[in-house]
Amino acid sequence: MYRPPRGPTTPQAGPFLIPLVLFSAALGLAPEPLDAQSRGWGFDLKMGYSVLGGEWGDVMDDGVDAEMNVFYGMETLRLGGGLNLVSYGLLDPSEDVESASQVGVHFSVAYPFPRWRRLQPYVEARLTWDRLRPEGHEEGFPPPEEEGENTGPQASGFGGTGVAGVFVGITEGLYADFSGRFGSFKTSISQLDYLDAPEVASATRWGLRAGLIWYW
Repeated sequence: MYRPPRGPTTPQAGPFLIPLVLFSAALGLAPEPLDAQSRGWGFDLKMGYSVLGGEWGDVMDDGVDAEMNVFYGMETLRLGGGLNLVSYGLLDPSEDVESASQVGVHFSVAYPFPRWRRLQPYVEARLTWDRLRPEGHEEGFPPPEEEGENTGPQASGFGGTGVAGVFVGITEGLYADFSGRFGSFKTSISQLDYLDAPEVASATRWGLRAGLIWYW
């Protein structure tokens, strides 16, 4: 059965300890300067923890996400694009729907601040496109009853996200990356009949991520 919108919750400490421990370990590299590369083509992989709010947040639980990006670093900006995948649980699973996946693509513009020894803070703006799809039995879900409607198989839409983080130089072409993000997106309206839930169409999201960046 559908659960009424949840109030503010306190996430478990576990998901936050991993990036905190990794960041604390990386700070041990900071005392010595490093002539690290920050221009040219690069690639990164990140893992993190994601929380949805808003209408979709009333249906979905917190999730674990993965992200990869390709970018080009210039003197003052870094331009790129990427793909992220998130696996969410549901607050009230039904017999047919146990979890949900989110697939997103984005275009990003980042501004790295001046480097201090091995540390380089940055901010980033993203234009995003996301698709949410409940995952259930192997039979899946029936298609929309009418063109333009979403009765369950999936919902997609555009949004925006802001990111703030810090690069930590490890070698000349390798960085550790620790960041937090906050944003929102709006999808086509979905009537989640199989969850006995009302229509949902919008969400806010925030999360923490840690990963590695390679330049070549």
